[in-house]
Amino acid sequence: YKKNKIELSLAETADAPPQYSVDKDKAPETSWSGAKYGGRKSETKGVVAIVEMLIEELDKEIKTAKADDAAAQEQYEKERDAMKASLDAQVATKLAKEKELNDTEGKLADTEEHKSSKQADLDAEKNLKDSIYSDCAWVATHFDSRREKRKAEMD
Repeated sequence: YKKNKIELSLAETADAPPQYSVDKDKAPETSWSGAKYGGRKSETKGVVAIVEMLIEELDKEIKTAKADDAAAQEQYEKERDAMKASLDAQVATKLAKEKELNDTEGKLADTEEHKSSKQADLDAEKNLKDSIYSDCAWVATHFDSRREKRKAEMD
């Protein structure tokens, strides 16, 4: 203001003390009480309206969040039930397959045991055949001579 040479008529300067029309220690009179005082009702209404609007928006958000949460919880429970059913089915399938495997292994062991007993029977039959063959092999080589000896003996 000094550079532009503009006067500061409303601003107080440090060299001039303020001028009081009444006593400087007495507070100014106010009309805050009584019928005359209207206050700043219009300003209060704006602030109250803003606060009410915020409350309404928060209530809406809470309702929306509760609805979303309920839907998400329901979806979670559906998916959890489906996964549990799937898991139960897989466990049941696993148990059935393990039982089937145990039955098959039991049958295989029985078959192996039967096979080994039949193999033992076969080996015994081969030994019997070999012993009978060795006992009867002399008949093939001596049959003709024995037949002639029998004929001669009968005559």
